[in-house]
Amino acid sequence: MFTNEHRYFIQYMLENSYISLEEASEVYKSIPGEKNHKSKSLEQLIHTINEKICKQELRIVTAKCDLTNEDNVILINTSSDNLTRRLRAFTPSELLYFQIIIKEIITTEGQKIPYHICLNLSKSDAISLKADDAENVLEKWLSMGYFIKIEKNIHLGSRSIVELIPFFHQYYKDYIKKCYLCSDLVFSGHICDICKEEFHKVCIRKFLVKHQNCPNCINRNESRYRCENESIDEDDSMSIPSTSRKKKRLD
Repeated sequence: MFTNEHRYFIQYMLENSYISLEEASEVYKSIPGEKNHKSKSLEQLIHTINEKICKQELRIVTAKCDLTNEDNVILINTSSDNLTRRLRAFTPSELLYFQIIIKEIITTEGQKIPYHICLNLSKSDAISLKADDAENVLEKWLSMGYFIKIEKNIHLGSRSIVELIPFFHQYYKDYIKKCYLCSDLVFSGHICDICKEEFHKVCIRKFLVKHQNCPNCINRNESRYRCENESIDEDDSMSIPSTSRKKKRLD
């Protein structure tokens, strides 16, 4: 049953599109109406909304950012791999700028680029964006979750990773990898120093709570993975002994 609480929440998502899970929970709690008429959980609320909006090629998803370990709630467009349909609010020059940033990040080692380099990409003759306009639209994409800025570097944001999967598969299949544990795309994960398999950091941390070896190396007993004190630290970090026996932190 689609009620006013569903309409209230979807309206909020249409206006914001990218919010933290904490904010989504607060919005849900603040919805007017009798509490006993509400859905049993935010998850159930979103499920019911998705059944309604799927015909409009929209979907609300939750996604964890592997760089910040934060959970986000995102309203994504599921239409196709056509970026023009997904980013209708932007001009052709801005869309071209967006695609160039995506390409530069995905094809660069470490899959991140400095903020100033990102701005310089707008100086291409094909784009013809003024410096102020380029900075404004980049900040807009950061606020929408398409990119994330960490220590003056621009990375793919969780929204790009969940919304642009068809686009990545079509144009960058030689550059993308899947997490060995969950099979979702991984861009800023951790690579085993033995077998070179890649994992989401959150996936490998959870796995190492009960295991000591890389899941791919587990039968070969070769992995150097170890959990500090056989558990995850309070800061959700993981230590990995190197060949010199010194511990390195997983950033």
